[in-house]
Amino acid sequence: MMENIKSAIQQRLFKMLFVKYQELLKELVAELLGIPLESIETFTIKNPEMPPENLGDKFCRLDINMTVNGQQVDLEVQVSNEGDYPERVMYYWAREFSSALLTGQGYSELPRTIIISIIDFVQFDCVEYHSFFQAAVAFTVQSRYGRRTGEN
Repeated sequence: MMENIKSAIQQRLFKMLFVKYQELLKELVAELLGIPLESIETFTIKNPEMPPENLGDKFCRLDINMTVNGQQVDLEVQVSNEGDYPERVMYYWAREFSSALLTGQGYSELPRTIIISIIDFVQFDCVEYHSFFQAAVAFTVQSRYGRRTGEN
């Protein structure tokens, strides 16, 4: 119980700090993305909550959700390991990515979508403090039309 209260307080303080001092957040994001601070032309903090699309769907509460140079970036802070963090992050990423298009926009206009996680527990058995993941085609299948899926 106390761990949940501590986690909630830390996450709220994190959000309050960075929403109030957006230049500090901008510097952190530039550093984490490995881009020069001066290259950030647009930086907007968006609504941190993603309501479900359908009644009964899962509600997403993003810590800090922003647009950086046309890319969607979500910064998540997690201090306690609830055992399902990789799945939750993928779910958040999928919701963020799938909600990016407006009516009439083409799929080629989907922006790059990035989730940055700052966690206070060991998630992977590795010595690096930084891990990078990317959605990719895991295999290809010959279609009945002679093209292989996963190819352009």
